Amino acid sequence: MTARPGAFDLPHRAYIEALAEAPEGSPAWRAIVAGYAALQLFECWMDGDLGATPPSAIEVQRIWRYVEAVPETCVERRCLTQLIDCIEETLNDSPRPLAERRADAGRAVECYARLLRYEAQWGLAGDVYVALMDFARCTNDTTRLLDAMLMRGYSLRMHGRLEEASRAYAELRRAAEQANDERYRLESHLSDAKIAVERGNYGVARELLDRTLAQARRAECWVVVSKGLTDRARIAAMQGDLEMSLQCSHEALALNTDPIGRERILANIALYFAQMGLREAARDAGLLVAATAQDRTTRLTAMINLMELAHLDERELVFEQYRRELAREAMMPNVEVSFLQVSAEGLRTFGRISEAKRAIERMLDVALRHSLHEHVIRADSMLTAIEQPPKATAPEAPPPSERVAHIAHAIAEMRVAAGLPA
Repeated sequence: MTARPGAFDLPHRAYIEALAEAPEGSPAWRAIVAGYAALQLFECWMDGDLGATPPSAIEVQRIWRYVEAVPETCVERRCLTQLIDCIEETLNDSPRPLAERRADAGRAVECYARLLRYEAQWGLAGDVYVALMDFARCTNDTTRLLDAMLMRGYSLRMHGRLEEASRAYAELRRAAEQANDERYRLESHLSDAKIAVERGNYGVARELLDRTLAQARRAECWVVVSKGLTDRARIAAMQGDLEMSLQCSHEALALNTDPIGRERILANIALYFAQMGLREAARDAGLLVAATAQDRTTRLTAMINLMELAHLDERELVFEQYRRELAREAMMPNVEVSFLQVSAEGLRTFGRISEAKRAIERMLDVALRHSLHEHVIRADSMLTAIEQPPKATAPEAPPPSERVAHIAHAIAEMRVAAGLPA
């Protein structure tokens, strides 16, 4: 059984690289092996006309052995089991229509890709989305194709592969225009703006977002409006307009119906409150996200924000607790540089200069390796200032405006409703 070439220069290169990095025989290694084998089986099944000429029973049994070797605690096992069940059903005289079995197989692979994203395994997720794109083409499912193209670009971007992500978004735009799908055409422009931000081109990103938001409002495409507002809030924060950031984020939260999307917006709201000096409101939002987030990256970001609040409040033991816990986590590059920056700032505040310097040097290394230019500039500046006395911790901010106070009150009510202590 051979895998068809994907978008990379080597078929399933991400799986091969992940296997090389994982300790052989470990639960992670077994999960990667099972995912690799199941993905190849899925492609073999597609090559056989989606079950019209199914893979042999021997091949299916071989894949079962890989999946059954994965510990039951690994969440990927359930999705892989569902996938093989769907494929195996084509070997039997099932009364269910073939179209239903095909749809179930596609959903199982989508579930697997989503779990990989939640675990920040961006390379593997991107590889799976290539297979889903092929599946969507085989089944003439335009919506699934466009969504898989968007998620592949997203996975590449989160993995730090910006040039490949840019090409993926251009391919998505062409496909959306051909399909006359306005939502995904607009999504491709939002994604281009994200890449511009990653490269430090804030003016380009702002213009793209403003234009795309106006088009999305006219089209009443509220999912794109919510996403665009979230990105616009980020740029406003970078340019110092934190009240606008908070206002955009609160509107985006009201428009967003996706639980994962809402978690990310709440994490951003926590960050903006902190930057405004409203640390109590920031803690309310951060505790809510850290306790309830399904998305691993969102949870880590919330913990980084709470760690920053601890050092601003000069609570060294709480800061160190968060820092040690986060140091054990594998992070994607843009999260890791944020963690290292906050670590360095806190360590410097507490007089631990040599540790702070090491954190900045690691931050610079990660930023250089992944072309995160904004963080390269910031790390250089921090290294230059490391020996100087740290600035005094900013006091709590003065009373906020009525609009900001209203948003803070709404977030506090959400924390109370979730049963979380202050």
